[in-house]
Amino acid sequence: MGYQRICLFVAGHAYGCQGAPSRRKLRTGTVVYRKLARLKINRLHGLTIPKLRDNSADVKFLCLDFVCSPYLLDFAGVGLSPPDFTDDAMAQWMAGIDEMFGPNASIPHMVYHSLKQHSVYIHGLSTE
Repeated sequence: MGYQRICLFVAGHAYGCQGAPSRRKLRTGTVVYRKLARLKINRLHGLTIPKLRDNSADVKFLCLDFVCSPYLLDFAGVGLSPPDFTDDAMAQWMAGIDEMFGPNASIPHMVYHSLKQHSVYIHGLSTE
């Protein structure tokens, strides 16, 4: 199991993502990393949360500390206020998590509810 420092450069095309996040999403991700660090949360339900080492809004990058899988890496798809989903839309979204993660679906559900307790709301999940 090797550790590696991760630098996410998101100007143009984000590695492992479709399209680059907006400045707002990058800023939100930075706020979330800092908030979790302030709360001393570096692991959540068995997933490592890397420490934010550096960031630049000018060139759109985040430099994160060394991580080893499994990890919770990308906070560009989160919000700091609850998503504006209807009950049906939320139920469909949760069912999509069950379908996407299969027998491991309990982990993203637990992560969602744990982050929600700290006013961090996941709006999208990925297995990548």
